[in-house]
Amino acid sequence: MKTFWDSWRFRVPVCLGLSFNAQSLSLVEWRPTRPAHSPGHRWGQEEWPQGALQGPGTEIDPARLGAAVQSVWRRSGMRCQKLAMGLPADRVVQQSLQLDADLPDRDIRAQVNWRASEVLSLAWDQVAFDYRVVVAPLPGALGAPSTASLQVLWLACPRVLVQAAQQMSRSAGLHLCLLGLEPAQPPAQQDLVGMDAGLKPQWHLACEMARQGAGA
Repeated sequence: MKTFWDSWRFRVPVCLGLSFNAQSLSLVEWRPTRPAHSPGHRWGQEEWPQGALQGPGTEIDPARLGAAVQSVWRRSGMRCQKLAMGLPADRVVQQSLQLDADLPDRDIRAQVNWRASEVLSLAWDQVAFDYRVVVAPLPGALGAPSTASLQVLWLACPRVLVQAAQQMSRSAGLHLCLLGLEPAQPPAQQDLVGMDAGLKPQWHLACEMARQGAGA
């Protein structure tokens, strides 16, 4: 008989989190848990010789990485196919723009695209970017009403990095639901309820990406 708690567990958001480098990968199937409960995570790690996943250049080949992710996914008995991963902070530019408050959305987007392409020294169509708008009040002259401007917080990277992540997820047979920014440092241990403190930092980064993906 299906109980209320069975249906609640079914609705708990589940997501895969991936963190990798040239030496290893960590893949975690993550769901929120309470401190008193068993963590309930499936996870796997894989290490390989230096350069084993590299393509013709120095970058990790997306198809080879995807095959390695799929192997870990199957070996670990995972079922979720929603994948969240992050780009290293040193591969992403983060800046802000101050723009007129009455600027239309399409012009805001064009300004961010132009600025990102300038900073990355790439053509506008070779840039992947995202942004968030914050209304910042500015004090007016004495006795005059205050005005407002738009502060636009944006981040960008070469589009080839996004395309590589998409190709990797397809090779792994997974759905890339979140491509974010991987924390420069592993999240605080108290933020990862039920986790084993003895696991490597890369594993904790994978958990953090999965947590973000489950909440997206």
